[in-house]
Amino acid sequence: MSKDVWEKAEVIGKIVGAVLVPTVIGLSVLVYNQQASQRDMAARMAQIAVGILTEAPLADASESDPLRSWAIEVLRNPTEITPLSSSASKELYFRTLPRFDLTDHFKGTFKRYEDRGFRDEAETK
Repeated sequence: MSKDVWEKAEVIGKIVGAVLVPTVIGLSVLVYNQQASQRDMAARMAQIAVGILTEAPLADASESDPLRSWAIEVLRNPTEITPLSSSASKELYFRTLPRFDLTDHFKGTFKRYEDRGFRDEAETK
């Protein structure tokens, strides 16, 4: 009788394992991808915020520029996704978002590597 119980437990264990393991793996991958996507979006928003704040404030802007206020809020909470307020959205009708370009920054980095003797393989051929 005890052998019969153990055989039933083994069959039930195999069925539960066959269903539970892929489910747990799938859910963990889903959660990881959602978190990675949220981090990526927060990083993009921070880049846009930095671009907005590196531009000089508009001469005719009041003390409370809604787009600059949004950018400051994004930098205050860099891990959160901060939605645009309605006034900041309206502000985008009159202004364009700045482009965040690191080309000049990376040129200096590439120059430092070239000075050390590192070269791109395409350049040496």
